Amino acid sequence: MWIILLLVLVVAVIIYFATKNQKETSAPKTSTISASEANNILQDAVQGAYGDVTLEQKLASAQLVKIFGATCNGSAGQIHQFNDIVGSYCGLMNISANQVRNSQQQFDSMEKIVDVLSSVKNKGFMDQLLFSCFCVVSINKSEQGANALSAIFRRFGYSDDDCVEVIQKINALGQMFR
Repeated sequence: MWIILLLVLVVAVIIYFATKNQKETSAPKTSTISASEANNILQDAVQGAYGDVTLEQKLASAQLVKIFGATCNGSAGQIHQFNDIVGSYCGLMNISANQVRNSQQQFDSMEKIVDVLSSVKNKGFMDQLLFSCFCVVSINKSEQGANALSAIFRRFGYSDDDCVEVIQKINALGQMFR
């Protein structure tokens, strides 16, 4: 089910950018949807997919993604990639950078983050979190980061094989739309 939902999200994003590009290159047509309408479609799909996930859980997940940013070496290119991943993740979760920044003290330890995320029942949400953390770790190809990622997700009930399977499925899905 989460694959179907992810497909809907990807299609909504494609529609949004296609509409945006069309508006930039030609006069608007009455048969196209506006960027605002596409954004509403995307937000409705996200709300449907993650409606049972609390704001606290979303913020804890964003903090976890940010923690893996420590695996980046600090080069401008890596910082840019990291910011893109975090920005996309926060957009998908419908949380703002200010909300994430303001929640840093609330989630000042890995134990607090893991404690909050352990109560998440939405597998699609956790799979997306795993993939986003993996994307951050893969920026610097950090073996230490990959090992930490695996150890943390084992605490959420994912085996190493489960992690690899989820990452491969989401990556393959993304490749279909490139």
